[in-house]
Amino acid sequence: MPTVNLSPLGGAASQFFDNNGVILSGGKLYTYVAGTTTPQTTYTSSTGITAHANPIILDSAGRVPGGEIWLVDNIAYKFTVETSTGVLLGTYDNVPGINDININLNATAIEYDPPFPAGLTAGYSVADKLEQYVSVYDFGAVGDGSTNDTAAIQAAINYGQTSGKTVYLPAADYLVTTSIVISAPVTFVGDGWESKLLVSAGFSGSLDVISINPSAYTENVIIRDMSISPVSGTPARYGIGIDITTYGVAYCDFNGIRIATLGDYCIATIPAATPLVDGFFTSVIDRCVLVGGIKLDKAGDSIRITNNTITGPRIGVYVDLQRGAFDGGPHGLLIDGNNITSNGGALYVLNCTMGVFSNNNVEMPTPSGVTNAAMIDLEGVNSFSLSVNGMALINNFIGSAIAGFDTIRINYGRNVLIFGNYVARPAGSKSYNITANATGTRILQNDDALDETFAAMATDSGTGTMFERSFGGNLEQTLNLRFIAASKTIKWNDSAGTALSCLQLSAADDFFYVGPDGATALSGGMVFRLNGTEVGRWTSAGNLSVAGAGDGVTLKSPNGLVTKTVTIDNAGTLVLI
Repeated sequence: MPTVNLSPLGGAASQFFDNNGVILSGGKLYTYVAGTTTPQTTYTSSTGITAHANPIILDSAGRVPGGEIWLVDNIAYKFTVETSTGVLLGTYDNVPGINDININLNATAIEYDPPFPAGLTAGYSVADKLEQYVSVYDFGAVGDGSTNDTAAIQAAINYGQTSGKTVYLPAADYLVTTSIVISAPVTFVGDGWESKLLVSAGFSGSLDVISINPSAYTENVIIRDMSISPVSGTPARYGIGIDITTYGVAYCDFNGIRIATLGDYCIATIPAATPLVDGFFTSVIDRCVLVGGIKLDKAGDSIRITNNTITGPRIGVYVDLQRGAFDGGPHGLLIDGNNITSNGGALYVLNCTMGVFSNNNVEMPTPSGVTNAAMIDLEGVNSFSLSVNGMALINNFIGSAIAGFDTIRINYGRNVLIFGNYVARPAGSKSYNITANATGTRILQNDDALDETFAAMATDSGTGTMFERSFGGNLEQTLNLRFIAASKTIKWNDSAGTALSCLQLSAADDFFYVGPDGATALSGGMVFRLNGTEVGRWTSAGNLSVAGAGDGVTLKSPNGLVTKTVTIDNAGTLVLI
């Protein structure tokens, strides 16, 4: 007896109608070899013993008597349907049994319905759609949070690197016990933070969860929309480690990644003892939540760190860029729009040329010894080849400072601009610590905590430091200024820019008081007092030189309270140079 399979046209639920939707009572169903008029037998059951008549005469309900039509295995059929009077209603050719081995389930033969991807039209197959990416599930990942998925994810990454296909990490929990290694260009994307790499508690503290370890100079590594979290404790070293000991890595995009606290930084470069020039460059870290900071050690030009939330232990952003051989230094560092609350300091820059730190919200970062006890530390190594040159701090909120730690420190900085920021002064420390090694610092038009120190400088405030602040007319402003250094000139410009007063400080001076002389209505000048006693006044005749009583001179305001203030009731600009 033949092996038979159930026909899709003759199942138990099959019912036939004419073209007007009327039940085809007494209709005729002929069966032929596909593409011919040669009759082909069908059977009443899966036993293949009893054959149907040919044609099969439908009952009064338009159904096949007995309810089913079974077809011979490995034979394709043609069906024709006629009315009881012989009028042809339809022909159905190349009909296999439902379970026939000749059914073509190849994805290339199944059309993918619209909407089509941009630029594609009809004829786009399911295979075309499936080949847009590969899933870690295709390589055996389970994603239950307890099965070790390391090998499956690594196999998917390896395939993505050789095929150019995007590797997809669906939302699930994937336990990893050792590094996922990326050695060539690849795109690795998840569904968001619910696509989790769970780092086992036994993960080696010397290995990175995702290790970018190129086998040659590599461009275009993209990791997006996933999270990295420990099962317990703080295992592993870096969340994403970029090994630049031998080969450079460029055009990376780390986007939408959440990395919880691990053994060390969340994202970090790993340089050689003799670092590469442009080992890691032209790359972006964007929209990430990093509980452990970023460390770019001996990186290169054009790094973008934008729109991230950076918190937890360690310095928020640690940057030591590698000087090129031909262009005077590493350029193009942009740190913009981040929220930084790290316990270790907000920003540490060891070497950079023409970088920008802008529009960041910096709150409550406890400085560290690495940052020289400052929230923001621009720490050059020497005055030229390893300096912080042309760095700009613009439009940042730098507040909620920690008592005893400086807010901004500059050492071996050249032409650093601090402009348009809100700068808090921690109690017992300095807003601006400008060391003797800094040159050409510009502190311009910043805002500060009300009644807090506006500019508290270190013993030597560098060479060519300039401080400037404008005020509205007839609004008294109280500022605290400290310059314990020789040859500092304080100029008061009116709203038209005309210099109205100057004070030349001697090396022994500490604090001083400047205020309007309402009693004598001094026109176009200012009165200078030490310890509440007038020591001189400026007029259009020239400048006044004041010798103080030594380091730590205390000044008193007119009401007798001890203050360390400069009070200005005039429209114009205060300039310290």
